Amino acid sequence: MASLRSEEQNLTEQITRLPNLAILQVTGQDAANFLQGQVTCDVRLVTTDNASLGALCNPKGRVISNFIIGKVAAGFVLLLPVALADLVLQRLQRYILRADVNIERPAGLVCLGCLVPAAQPKPDHHEGALWPWASLPAVSGYQRWLSVVPEQTSPPEDTRWLAAWHYHDIRWGWLWLSEATSESFIPQTLRLDTLGAVAFDKGCYTGQEIVARTHYLGKAKRMLCCATVGQTHAVAINAAVVDHAQQTVGQVLDNVEFDGQRYLTVLLSAEHPAEAYLFTEAPDASLLHLETYP
Repeated sequence: MASLRSEEQNLTEQITRLPNLAILQVTGQDAANFLQGQVTCDVRLVTTDNASLGALCNPKGRVISNFIIGKVAAGFVLLLPVALADLVLQRLQRYILRADVNIERPAGLVCLGCLVPAAQPKPDHHEGALWPWASLPAVSGYQRWLSVVPEQTSPPEDTRWLAAWHYHDIRWGWLWLSEATSESFIPQTLRLDTLGAVAFDKGCYTGQEIVARTHYLGKAKRMLCCATVGQTHAVAINAAVVDHAQQTVGQVLDNVEFDGQRYLTVLLSAEHPAEAYLFTEAPDASLLHLETYP
């Protein structure tokens, strides 16, 4: 990780636009109560400086999309995958009924990410920011900050920092869902409970019964793991992961090349031992080095 940053680089060189994240703004007098009854996290704990991870589930407890939620003057902002933003918007609007709530994708706003060493202070507010900098948990000694700002005043995308941000998501155990994976997993399979994205004492929300039943009476049958592989070329999403007997035990859900190494998020059967020999389905099968998350 140290190779990404020299002491001569300044803070602005570590800020990049995050094009994979869309922004939903939820406003109105009933915005907090409305979200509290729809999402997995406790919206009452979200403040201007205290963002939260969360998810929107369908009635069967499957995650439609995960997100990061922040408090702004007029209500809340949700950062979520671009490919799922319209779907989430439509699903939430179904439940507004007579509540004083407005949900929209505001034009002209973008999400910024700032990656700095953990000991470095909070970055200065960006000009015209709707949502000032809020932090995510540090990974590998680096702190990540998020902000929502006007597009015309934001810096451009920076491929170096986008790769670094992606790497940190994988190392952290945070998997952004896609159209292909939406409504496929319960929160526990995605480690959302471990990451603090699920509040089990907040009361009812859509899908809550299934999520709570798994928490109190059972366990997830599959688990996410971080892995490295001895190849730098991209690994296909949904590529099968097999054991030494060529039995399929999981699949690849995400991967990125970073600092000369390929990092992957893989989904495995919870019963399969982490020390088993695993391979990606490829012309030249490669040994995966697995790392289970805490």
